[in-house]
Amino acid sequence: MFQSARVTNQFILLSLTMKILSPGLIAFLFLIFSPLYSQEGWRQLTTNDGLSSNGINTIFQAQNGDIWIGTDEGVNRYNGVFEGLWDLFFQVNIIFQSSAGHLFARLDEPDGALGSNFFAVSSLHFFDGLEWKDIDILGDVSKMPEFAVESGGKLWVSTLDGLVGYDGQKWLRYDSDVDTNWLVKTPDGRLWTISQDLGGIASFDGQKWTDEFNTSNAFFGRATTNTALVTLTGQILLGTDKGLFQYNPDTSTLIYLSLDQARIHVMLETNDGIIWVIAQGQANQNLLYSFDQGKWTPHLPGESITTLYQSPDNHLWAGGERGLYQFDERQGWRQKLTLTAKVNCIYQLDNGTLLMGTDSGLWIESVTDVPQLTVEQHELFIKAIFRASNGVIWFRSDQGILSYDGALWIKHGIYSGSYGATGLRAGILEDTNGTVWFHGYYSTQTDPPLPTVSSFKDGKWEKYYVGTPGKTWTADITQTSDGRIWAFGAGGIWSHVKGEDWVSEATTPESTRGFIESPESRYWITFGGNISYFDGSTWVAAPNPPPSAGRDLRFFEDDNGNLWATGNGIYKWQETEKKWLDRTGDQARTQIDDIERVTFRSANFRSAKNSLDGTWRIMSDKAPIFATFDGQKLSIHPSSGQGDIEYRNVHDDGFVEYPVGVFWLATSNGLRRIEGDAWYDLTVDDGLPSNSVWCVMVDNQQYLWIGTEKGVVRYKPPTHLQPPAVKIKLIDGEDIPEDKIYLTGQSYVTIEWYGGDLQSPNDRLLYQYSIDGQWSQLKQNTLTTGLQNGEHRFVVRAIDPHFNASPVDSITIIVKTQAPYLSIGNPDNGDIVSGELYIKGRIKDDDFGAFQVFLSDDIQTDAPIFEDYDNEVEGLYQLIYEASARPRTATLAKLDTNSLDNGDYQIWLTAQDQLQHSSFDKIIFRVDNTPPAVKILTPKSSERVLKKVNISALASDIHLHSYRLDYTTDLATNEWDQIYVKSDLYKRDAEVLLPKPEMRVGEIQQEWEVPVKEGQVFIRLTATDIAGNTSSQTIQVEVPAAVRTRKGGIISPEDQQAELYFPPNTLAQDEIVTVNALPEVEVEPPVRRVSQIYDFAPTTLRLNAIKPATLTISYDPSQLSVGKEPLIFHRTDGPWKAVGGTPNPEQQTISAAVLSLGQYTLGEVDKIQAQDSANLKPDSLTCQPRVFSPKGNAFSAHTTISFTLDQPAQVTIKVYSVAGQLVEWIAQQRTFGSGKQAIRWAGRDSDGEIVASGLYIVTVTVGSQTQDRVVNVWNH
Repeated sequence: MFQSARVTNQFILLSLTMKILSPGLIAFLFLIFSPLYSQEGWRQLTTNDGLSSNGINTIFQAQNGDIWIGTDEGVNRYNGVFEGLWDLFFQVNIIFQSSAGHLFARLDEPDGALGSNFFAVSSLHFFDGLEWKDIDILGDVSKMPEFAVESGGKLWVSTLDGLVGYDGQKWLRYDSDVDTNWLVKTPDGRLWTISQDLGGIASFDGQKWTDEFNTSNAFFGRATTNTALVTLTGQILLGTDKGLFQYNPDTSTLIYLSLDQARIHVMLETNDGIIWVIAQGQANQNLLYSFDQGKWTPHLPGESITTLYQSPDNHLWAGGERGLYQFDERQGWRQKLTLTAKVNCIYQLDNGTLLMGTDSGLWIESVTDVPQLTVEQHELFIKAIFRASNGVIWFRSDQGILSYDGALWIKHGIYSGSYGATGLRAGILEDTNGTVWFHGYYSTQTDPPLPTVSSFKDGKWEKYYVGTPGKTWTADITQTSDGRIWAFGAGGIWSHVKGEDWVSEATTPESTRGFIESPESRYWITFGGNISYFDGSTWVAAPNPPPSAGRDLRFFEDDNGNLWATGNGIYKWQETEKKWLDRTGDQARTQIDDIERVTFRSANFRSAKNSLDGTWRIMSDKAPIFATFDGQKLSIHPSSGQGDIEYRNVHDDGFVEYPVGVFWLATSNGLRRIEGDAWYDLTVDDGLPSNSVWCVMVDNQQYLWIGTEKGVVRYKPPTHLQPPAVKIKLIDGEDIPEDKIYLTGQSYVTIEWYGGDLQSPNDRLLYQYSIDGQWSQLKQNTLTTGLQNGEHRFVVRAIDPHFNASPVDSITIIVKTQAPYLSIGNPDNGDIVSGELYIKGRIKDDDFGAFQVFLSDDIQTDAPIFEDYDNEVEGLYQLIYEASARPRTATLAKLDTNSLDNGDYQIWLTAQDQLQHSSFDKIIFRVDNTPPAVKILTPKSSERVLKKVNISALASDIHLHSYRLDYTTDLATNEWDQIYVKSDLYKRDAEVLLPKPEMRVGEIQQEWEVPVKEGQVFIRLTATDIAGNTSSQTIQVEVPAAVRTRKGGIISPEDQQAELYFPPNTLAQDEIVTVNALPEVEVEPPVRRVSQIYDFAPTTLRLNAIKPATLTISYDPSQLSVGKEPLIFHRTDGPWKAVGGTPNPEQQTISAAVLSLGQYTLGEVDKIQAQDSANLKPDSLTCQPRVFSPKGNAFSAHTTISFTLDQPAQVTIKVYSVAGQLVEWIAQQRTFGSGKQAIRWAGRDSDGEIVASGLYIVTVTVGSQTQDRVVNVWNH
């Protein structure tokens, strides 16, 4: 009311002033008081919205839809938001695109002396997709608007150095001697200009210039061309500072069209052939004129016009100092927008949106396809909608059945009440005869009774009562190929043929929910999760789908005749195998289960519908799930499960597609629109009477019919609208990085974005964001959210009120709240080390900054602070190494522990990332640079050993870890074989990492069989501690040659002071016998020892009593005490026992026959006193060997004479030849001790000469007792 009164008062004032004011002032007041003065419907964008400058000179929409805006300070790209800003320093006055798609912009540098409308330099730039680049070859281009034109597949540009052509690949200059200030193209393809070099108007045929008309002698010769135009009739108009000229290319004539010599700088020919010009009058005011049929007409007096534009919809627009004007053939010029800033350019986009560039920014007028939404039948609860072939739309409501024929609503009244509001399906069918059928409920409680089925044809209702009153109701109605009508529901299935009664075809224990006729004319039904089919004679129970399918099943048939069942998934009937195949897919099954669990609603899929793009779409009832089916698996739409919402597909009319790829879904929260992966809920805020939507349908006029709890909505969605745009602006208050990767150390981020739309105000936009692929509900333009550590992709899009979704903007967010991950891998916690140590570990961090390695004693508990350390400064921590680059290998630093005292220390690894997160790891370790002690106790070095030897050794260390015995026969090869090993001795304490050091001793007692027959063997004992320190001892032993049984032999120690003689055949087999001097023994003999102790082995060897071995030990008489003489003593494992022996003072030896081996030595005893009662043991005399050779000759060089005395006695021993001649008197009344005695004869006579070969008789006499033996001396 106020606005109307205001307009009326304006016209009253205008009528009064017209009588007294001048015509020019009247026109001015008309503009001011025009009701179109309002700026409603226009939006202004300035530098506050992202423009580089408020001074806009040109607007252009590229082939790909991008909008380019040339300003006083460069080029902007706009699609709802300003995406690109290119500061090109100069004014951009012209932007154009070649037919090949190349985008160009002309930059004009204003002449400071002449003003902003005069240009000193103009240059052409090319856009390569990322930036604008100068085209150097062109140089300075023409400053006229008509400086470039396409012809012959090339772009031609007028420059100060002549004409330049561009074929899409390269630039080529043509005849630089011909100047060209402007270019136009006539219908024949020729280019035209005025050239001073050619004397006037000239044409160019693509190869050369031709002088067409000499202007020097004409009135035109004194005019300067400001603009040029080729008319629809092929004439060339030249706008000059002297007015308008017209040149006819066919006749080569030039005429003057006058206009009072005004300076013309803008020309436009409309489609009706009228010429419009902007000319500068004598008062420097830009005036608008039209030229038609030889007549000039002025327009918009009092307004200074700056630009002209004819839009693609054939409207003529003019911009001036005070606003925008539109020309109407009947009403003339009307002001569309009043401004205080000058209008510089006008442009209409492909979608009809009008843009206007001014000195105060960009102005946008949206030309929108306004949605048409009307609400009918407010009082009704609409549950189902059906459109018949004649266009009549039928409805099921809580007040019965309704119909609408496009003009009239009819309430038929049947089936009113609660059943109409809770019916399972639409229950409406149009058969092939045009009869419309309705399912119902057989009830006699009403008057008239409710029928089970009803039909409508030609204004007449028919009612059918089938089944049992109060128990029978039908869920749906269908028609089969034989023309029969089928109804099914509680009680079973019935069929009907026109003119006949309804026939019960089957009785089912539960309500029949689905019915379909398969391609084989087989009828299928489903009830209570069970499926049966009719084979032509009887109903057959078919295999049921998996239990996961649920109990509420439906059928549909695809284009290939395949039968499908839906419930809690989708299942295909395999005829050959007679079974249902689950085609839901594992991923979809998981999503369905998750949505059911979260929403507490079951997924009851209804029949799938073939969409307009050839795919199948399926919608659940209850659970909010919408999916695409490709014949193999379901793909759940991302809108599924979003929000506290229930999908309504009770009647199988819960969704519809319009237009292609756009789906409208009935929900408890309005009508959900889905396109691609975007969705928008149309609610009461958009005009719906209720958010509770139950059904939706599209009619043949592309109107959506929407059934709600508060009436029917008839809605025409808008189409062909420009999508909005969105741009992420800030993240955590900071500008977006150029690479669009944002690294943060906080788990919560705040993201701000803004959007724009050509048709809608920014405050009407809603936004959806996606984090790692899951779209959100619609919201405004700020989000604060918590993110887990890792990389996330944030995507946002804008959705306008017309459901258009923008292209997305995105940013990668890397959340890293953890400090760097550190671990020291070597040494390990509790390790014991030695020598040079490589400190190894792992540093894992996406934004690594630096790391440091420190050493400290074992008592420090606080981590060193990450900072710059001086290695020369002594303190609690010693800096070992630092670096600002993450190590490429596991090695972090090297530590030489040789410079450290043995003891316990700590290694600290600290690191810091670029977000100033710090962390550390530490280990405690022990330095031990002392090697273990080792000692081989037995055998001794250089000892002669048997094949089996007992090795005794010791290894000791506080951290002893292993020791071993090895041997080799050749030190030079350094190849050792194992005798014995003991490892893994050092065990860590689970409770104490580094226990107090205690000496550990390893004792070795190992019996070993030497693996060589004879010769040298080296035995090595090696010990290693846990720190890696190693020490070893090597000894050499000898395995002597075996004594041969047949030959016998002599065994002597290394000092040659003893020998053991084995006569031939005294050994049962060849034996290795060893003798070693024992410098120290634990058990000394009971008398003073006067010789080494000699150990003969093996002690287990038993000698022949008949042919005993002879032991001879040397002694030093000077070592004997006065009155003492030597005596042989023997022991094995027990005490020492006197053996006796026969001294040989001349040779300073003492000999005795022995029957066993062991330890032997000489001890001094009182001189033996012979006993008169002594006896020579009968048959105890032996001579071994009995055959010998004083010269050797492969025999023993002597024989040992052995005998046994029971008491000490004086003994005489003589040797005779067989002739009875005395050859040698070995002993004459020499005192021998008791026991077995032995003395040698070397085969020499009393003169020391070797006796001749032959037999000799040896006699031993004790008192009156004599025994003899024969020996054979063999000197050959």
